[in-house]
Amino acid sequence: MNVLIIGAGVIGSYLAHDLINQGHNVTILARGDWKTVLAARGLTIRHQLQRRTSVDRPRIVDSIQSSDIYDAVFSVMQYGQQQTVLKLLAEANSPLIVLIGNNLSIAEMEKEILSQSPTKKTVLFGFLPIGGRREDGEVVCVRLRRTDLPIGACREPVPENVRAIIESLFAAGNIKPEWTADIDAWLKCHLAIVLPIAFHSYQTGCDLRRSTGKQRKAVLKAVGEGFEFLKSAGYSIVPAIFERIFQSSIKRIFAAILLFFVTKTVVGELVVSAHCRSAADEIADLDAGFQKIREENPVRNMSAWDELRNALPDWDEVKKRIARD
Repeated sequence: MNVLIIGAGVIGSYLAHDLINQGHNVTILARGDWKTVLAARGLTIRHQLQRRTSVDRPRIVDSIQSSDIYDAVFSVMQYGQQQTVLKLLAEANSPLIVLIGNNLSIAEMEKEILSQSPTKKTVLFGFLPIGGRREDGEVVCVRLRRTDLPIGACREPVPENVRAIIESLFAAGNIKPEWTADIDAWLKCHLAIVLPIAFHSYQTGCDLRRSTGKQRKAVLKAVGEGFEFLKSAGYSIVPAIFERIFQSSIKRIFAAILLFFVTKTVVGELVVSAHCRSAADEIADLDAGFQKIREENPVRNMSAWDELRNALPDWDEVKKRIARD
């Protein structure tokens, strides 16, 4: 199949690698210095946990031509950046658009794409839990051998022919689609985890190895408050295990152990800290979006969440500190 990927960060790069390995024709839209690197050196990924390096040669472009026909277009960008490419996605010559990444505005984005598209399209949303960073002309990637891709539509059901395209794209690779009936709730529940950890990361100067047990306990309490808030605001807790974690002492202990592992190992450095350093604009946008949901549903006390958030300076100062470091 012919696939276009817009965005060649860590997640977009690994998505391209997985699809190329399955024999698909992959085109990456990239611009600036990174386009030059990809054109000259190929897509080089250092798979940190697997202790190997791959080099792929996708087609590299800096614009979309109307004559280019794609079976699917994936936009893999930070939340705020997705807003800037909606017209581009609408004009792409493809029946299927998939936006990958943190997102609090899937209904609005779908509406904008469909309203501007000259042809019929299906728009899906998903998230790939992969971390890492770009350095020295290559991507350093942290991933599991099998990576689930929660994916779904803003409004169910997903047409069977569209499901077939996605299943065929990933049939022989390491990325496995996980069809999610309420992808909007899934993405919001994911942010209930991401934002407290991000607040804490900035608290430690993006060096989570400095994290203390008391601080990690506060993070877990804030996550639990996030889930309770979303539930009170009418959202499903997806997947259900998120809610069960805070109803079982054994699962809470497991969550605490997992958070300890994240904060004290290279996994936390590449999955959390590296992203927080490079994506402060995105975290600020997501924080503002989550606060807006809270303002619309002001019934739930979130003292641990607010304590973590209020321990930070304003976002402009956070960004200045990152730039200085």
